[in-house]
Amino acid sequence: MQNHATVPSFASHRSGSVEVYTLKYNQAADNYSLTLTDTNNTLADIKFSASGITVSRSGNQYTFTSKKMIETAVSITAQKDIPNIDGNILIWGYPGKQTMMSGVEDPVVFYLKVKTETTGIGHIVKHSEDNKVDGVKFNIAGNGVNQTITTKKDGTVDIELMPGVYTVTELAEEKYEPQSVQRVTIVSGHTSTVTFSNVLKRGALKVIKSSEDL
Repeated sequence: MQNHATVPSFASHRSGSVEVYTLKYNQAADNYSLTLTDTNNTLADIKFSASGITVSRSGNQYTFTSKKMIETAVSITAQKDIPNIDGNILIWGYPGKQTMMSGVEDPVVFYLKVKTETTGIGHIVKHSEDNKVDGVKFNIAGNGVNQTITTKKDGTVDIELMPGVYTVTELAEEKYEPQSVQRVTIVSGHTSTVTFSNVLKRGALKVIKSSEDL
């Protein structure tokens, strides 16, 4: 019975000393989730009342899921889901220590905090040899996104994206030298910048010599 008071290794007995866990965005499922391993092997189902967050257990692994973005960490007060023992009392003890007893009115409560990944900003900066930077189109692709965006008068454009790696392709006019596709890594809560600089194509110069002596 000594495991009765043991809480999962990822949780704390005290609400003031809890770790914050970040649920990762799952594009395929369109939700945020994180699986934590309980190295204490309590193998106990847990229950709590945090709105919009669910938990499931498989062995000693617990998967927390949220359909909504959680920008500020929320506290979870959880307890072991102890089955009804029909009024029986659990008794356990250690040599030389006080014997303890527990019934259904003695819940094991523990604490943790969770939040989710948030969006980051992709910031595109456009430079051009002929100073034409307004209205230039770029395609952003990756993680289920395939979107075309257009620069403003200052040659910049921002796009809000979930964390991940994206490709950025300039849809350039024929008069410019082709630009290489760039990759940008979006990080939760940060701005990631990519810069494109256009150079005008140079025409080939052909010289024809003529002479009255020919």
